[in-house]
Amino acid sequence: MPALKWGAQRKASAEWDAGAGGVRTLNADSAEHLRWMLGQVAVWDTEVATACGSVPYEVRGPLARRDRLVALDANLRGLGLTTGLSNTSVLVLAPDRAGAEVRIVCRERPSDGDALWFWDDASGAPLAEAHRVTDAVVAIRGLLAAPARVAS
Repeated sequence: MPALKWGAQRKASAEWDAGAGGVRTLNADSAEHLRWMLGQVAVWDTEVATACGSVPYEVRGPLARRDRLVALDANLRGLGLTTGLSNTSVLVLAPDRAGAEVRIVCRERPSDGDALWFWDDASGAPLAEAHRVTDAVVAIRGLLAAPARVAS
């Protein structure tokens, strides 16, 4: 098991004492993994806050887009796909088809109240809402399987 060199800790609060505080301490083997875990905790905390009737805080901008790309990248790598993560996109390569690739970006979708979505960078087609990573993975696998995705 790798050494867990990166950590984050949340201060105790009234919400924590009331049982709605989420995870207090996180440890990870890399800064990127810790960032991904913090994103997951933020999603969980938002769900708890909504269930408790409070107004959830929604992160917007480059940090939110990057966090969603990190979560997508982690899921794709977990399925054995080769990826290349940058600050603005995830490049996904098909493991069994040389040259088959798709670049995914995350940005707002104006027709959906500016909610974050994953998009196919080449076609500009929306794939899935950014919080629906599993749906995005299914769409990406479909794009990789299409014959037109093979680069020349």
